[in-house]
Amino acid sequence: MDVILITLDMHLRTTLNKILTFQTITCKAFEQFTKIKPLIDNNSESIIFLDDRFQGSLEILYYLIENYPKNKIVLLVSSDKVKPTIISEGQLIFATRPIDNSILKILKTKISDKVIPQKDELDDILIGSSEAIVKIKKTIRKLSQTDYNVFLYGDTGTGKDIIARAIHNLRYPSKALITANCSLLEGQLMDSLLFGHTKGSFTGAYENQIGLIEKAKDSTLFLDEIEEFSKNGQAKLLRLLENGEYRVIGDPKIRYTKFSLITASNIDYKELLTTKLLRKDFFHRISNIKIYIPPLRERIEDIPQLTYYYERKQGYTDYIAEFDNLFTYSWPGNIRELFSVIDRVHFYNSKQLIPTSELIEN
Repeated sequence: MDVILITLDMHLRTTLNKILTFQTITCKAFEQFTKIKPLIDNNSESIIFLDDRFQGSLEILYYLIENYPKNKIVLLVSSDKVKPTIISEGQLIFATRPIDNSILKILKTKISDKVIPQKDELDDILIGSSEAIVKIKKTIRKLSQTDYNVFLYGDTGTGKDIIARAIHNLRYPSKALITANCSLLEGQLMDSLLFGHTKGSFTGAYENQIGLIEKAKDSTLFLDEIEEFSKNGQAKLLRLLENGEYRVIGDPKIRYTKFSLITASNIDYKELLTTKLLRKDFFHRISNIKIYIPPLRERIEDIPQLTYYYERKQGYTDYIAEFDNLFTYSWPGNIRELFSVIDRVHFYNSKQLIPTSELIEN
């Protein structure tokens, strides 16, 4: 098996040549990507080490993922940018340099494993290989076999809606996800949206309306910004969750339903309880499983995959070539801000480099 090293760092080349010459592995270093391509074409089992300081490293990473799905890729990033770690999920292995003995021991096991797990639908929805995202994916897969109520929390822009959809898609692949944002409606309007109403039941009720609860029967109801939900609404929904009973506004008839509930907030659940934005009994009922979605600054190793995913989704043919600044920026707007920056760069900059000025929070 060949190990191919793409770097201009002579010290790194020497170090890896020494430590990677084990078993039947030989290490070859290159300073030009064009010289590597023929070797990869003839060896689908080769392991490729890519130094993120190499010019055009992100563009090369994209090319390798797209054209060589059977080759394992080790992306080397400075531990000054991220905590010393090694992350592996399938084809891409994310490792920090310098490579110490603890990382090397794990790395040898990872690159010796010839099996690359097949991707499933979840991998196409929830992008990333960081420890946090791998943990969330495992939780979602376990949730697919249950109807537990799920509470998602994390900063704005971290992708809570994406995770809600991922949970729903695995549970009810043939059903529609029913969603509502609690900040957009309040009082009777929110009750009407959730429970439905009959014609003439209140001023402005000109016709019968089916509530989201009925639409979500045997499916999923996703309520975002749950902290904005009124106390009266919380009490009504709690009663429904406990016994399955509800009434349409204007109709005394008791109805029954069953659905899975996912709620989300950008406020930590402990704060929601101490500030009494949510009733304790209501919160305990809606949070059988709690999932924390970390901000992008805490999982920056996912940035290359997120960037690659978004550029393909948008149909960009020229990929961002370098991503050093992407790792060092704090990303207060999280994934939403990353995607916005990518759009701006493609609009203004034909070379697809990330100038620091583009990453200054306005």
